[in-house]
Amino acid sequence: KNQVAKTSIDEVFVNTYHRDIEGTFIFPLPEGAAISEFALFIGEQKVEGEVLDSREARKVYEDIVRRLRDPALLEYIGRNTFRARVFPIPARGEKRVQLTYSEVLKGERGLVRYLYPLNTERFSLRPLEDVAVTVRVESKVPIASVYSPSHHVSVRKEGPNAATLGYEEKNVKPDKDFIVYYA
Repeated sequence: KNQVAKTSIDEVFVNTYHRDIEGTFIFPLPEGAAISEFALFIGEQKVEGEVLDSREARKVYEDIVRRLRDPALLEYIGRNTFRARVFPIPARGEKRVQLTYSEVLKGERGLVRYLYPLNTERFSLRPLEDVAVTVRVESKVPIASVYSPSHHVSVRKEGPNAATLGYEEKNVKPDKDFIVYYA
């Protein structure tokens, strides 16, 4: 909205094994972005997390895991990248993680660029079952064009000052970032 992007990620880890396992959620934050929310779900209950430096996060995490509780800690691991160790992902079950961050998008000669670091999913062991990205653009200034050079998207203009882009794919290991430009 007017070059301020609010990005919300909702990711579900699926455990196909017959025992509890640990997962790793790694996310590179765009330069200048700020995290506003991190949460882990225990069943349907949302547990708000906190951001700690890596040493403190590791100590707290290991203490919580020893007590077999669900930690919700987001660890800064350098170069604007964050990691959350997700435990336990129950046997034959799921664990849901949410992250929200905001950033000011730069505009150059009337062209604004938004990037979602989708290529981090290439580190997944298996293809992702479902990937869905929705981008809504709102601007005080009328939007002349909106497109993605990186992915095949559907675009729906909603009057002169708003548009929505959609991208969906199944069983995929994304290998490039999701980029949107609007003028």
